[in-house]
Amino acid sequence: MVFRSRREALLVLGLTESADMAAVKSAYKNLVKKYHPDVRSDAASAGQYRAVSDAYEYLMGSFMSEDQAVWAASGSGMQNAGHRIFGTNEELSRMADRMHSRQERARTEMKLDAQKKDRARELSKKSKEAKAKRIYDETMEKIHTERAAQVMAQIIEAYLQGKGTSES
Repeated sequence: MVFRSRREALLVLGLTESADMAAVKSAYKNLVKKYHPDVRSDAASAGQYRAVSDAYEYLMGSFMSEDQAVWAASGSGMQNAGHRIFGTNEELSRMADRMHSRQERARTEMKLDAQKKDRARELSKKSKEAKAKRIYDETMEKIHTERAAQVMAQIIEAYLQGKGTSES
């Protein structure tokens, strides 16, 4: 958002014209906490957040002296602007550490998921093998029982035939 006057920028932050740099910083921090995209994800809040940020930039620029304005336009000023956008080296290092930690957790979770799937496959395979063995054992028991019954029938038949011949 482009501001034509200091007054417009102060209105966005909810301040009066007598506001000093500390009041601008305080209002900016409070409004950023309220409208930041990490807090609210609606389009209206995103627009409000952008307006608050632009008003803050405009007002902070109005507080700079001419020497600071020249310094900000120089290379070191651009580096300082980069820190405002991306953060200090320490902040970037902490962000990288957090990202690395998240990646490690994601890798660990993927490994655990793969292990769970492997265990499930193994259990399923063992279950199928156990079921097949149980069916085989039951079938073999039936076969043995039937063979034993057949042998018994043959023995009984042979006995009865032998008994019939010995009686005559």
